This record gives sequence, structure tokens and C-alpha cells, in this order.
Amino acid sequence: MRSARLYQIESNDMFRKTSIKVTAELCEGAAIDAAFRTAANNDIAIIDVRALKRIPVDFLGRLVHLRKNMLRGGRLGVVRLVVRSALVMKTLHVTGLNKVFEIYPTLDSADAARTGLVGKKIA
Repeated sequence: MRSARLYQIESNDMFRKTSIKVTAELCEGAAIDAAFRTAANNDIAIIDVRALKRIPVDFLGRLVHLRKNMLRGGRLGVVRLVVRSALVMKTLHVTGLNKVFEIYPTLDSADAARTGLVGKKIA
């Protein structure tokens, strides 16, 4: 069984932040579900999908579910996506999820960003 690579980047008195690197093999199934369950206990989840050329619909659902679980747990509920693929970007725009998730071109920019979507709820 493959497992998603989960990295704790930062934890301080103000917020907790986790980063997950997703590959095509890991964007479905138990491994990513386990990683997202862990990420739901953080205020900010950085999801690096640069390895994906396209983003499966099931994975989009998992991202929405992750954010809802973060908010239910009393966390900030900020999900930052690190995206390289134009097709992934187009999918996020067409679905309107570009307004729900913060999108960045690099892991460093996602990690350094200030939170802009705090309190924004998914319909």
C-alpha cells in the first residue's frame, strides 16, 4: 500500500500548517484519505498538485471535504493548492473552486502567503 507523503511545515500558537505532496498514484484511495484526515486537524493545508496533469473529479470532492472538515473542527479552513498544469487551473476556474481555494505556482509562495480566505464558506 502506498502512502501519501505528509509534511508538517509549521506549528505555532497562532495556527497549524500542513503540506501534502500529491502524485497521480496517490490522488485517490485510502492513502490520500488518511493524509487529509491528518490535515483536517490543521488551520492551513497546502496541497501540492504540481505532479498532476489533470485533476480527477473525486479528488476535487476530497478537497472540498477536507475544507469542510477543517471548518467543522474549529480550524481556519484554508486550503492552498500549488498548481502547475493549465488543465488543472482551467478545471478549478470552471468549477468555481478557484474562489474557494487559494492557488499558488510554487510551494514556497504558498507557504509564505498570508491567509486571504479565512471564514469563507463553501456553498
